[in-house]
Amino acid sequence: MPEEPIKNSNLSVCTVSKSTCCTPEIESQMLLNSRLGIERSVQDQIILTRQQFQDFANIFRGHFRRALNQTHQQLDSMFAKSYGPFYLQHREIFDDFFEELDSFFIADYPNSNVKQILVRLFRKLYIKIFELLNPLREVGEIEKECLVRLQNDLKPFGGYPHKIALLMERAFVAWKSILKSIDQSNESLFKILNNVGISSDCTKAVARMQQCHVCSGASPLSRPCPGFCLNVLKGCFAELAEVDPQWNTLIGQWNSFSIFKHLSEITSL
Repeated sequence: MPEEPIKNSNLSVCTVSKSTCCTPEIESQMLLNSRLGIERSVQDQIILTRQQFQDFANIFRGHFRRALNQTHQQLDSMFAKSYGPFYLQHREIFDDFFEELDSFFIADYPNSNVKQILVRLFRKLYIKIFELLNPLREVGEIEKECLVRLQNDLKPFGGYPHKIALLMERAFVAWKSILKSIDQSNESLFKILNNVGISSDCTKAVARMQQCHVCSGASPLSRPCPGFCLNVLKGCFAELAEVDPQWNTLIGQWNSFSIFKHLSEITSL
């Protein structure tokens, strides 16, 4: 810093018409501070937003899995009271069913869909009920294969399997779609975080807004007017502003969606 204010200090950004203590070196430091400051602010906001999304996704998953477990416990209690030892001796059929549902929900690429899981449940129930109704008859693999082939024609459970499949598929697809949208949004934010780059024009504009006034002798504590700040930031983030409508639409859909609507469909089965 010079001992006395000088004229014609060759400033390219913080230009002043009178003598100043600012030098090109000081100006370069101002530009560096401005760039680092705004990059840090953007990164902090993205990290905060990603953390909020992650927290919501974890709460969402936890709520669903607790609800699924509660449904399992309620059915287990009801069937134990209604069917006694007939159910208790074969409750692993429903244990496996709910375990498959849980695996389907948490897996990104599940091996089965809800309909296939339900088909396996009703197939096991169909064969087990046949065995219980015919205790003196040995049911081997050949007989079981025959029973499975006849199941669609006999329709031992009427239209309930189809009805339950429709309700559960709709519910599970809705829940997984929400989680997928959250994860995709998080991935998009991560890409933005790794590619945060402030242009030289933005850096210069921020420096003029935040620091250049000291070169004119103004107080370092003085602040720019809100309109000036808004115009500078709009220019800095013009590219991000292009996705603002889509972003607002996504947030609006999340706000308007009731996650409990589809939960009630599951627990009412």
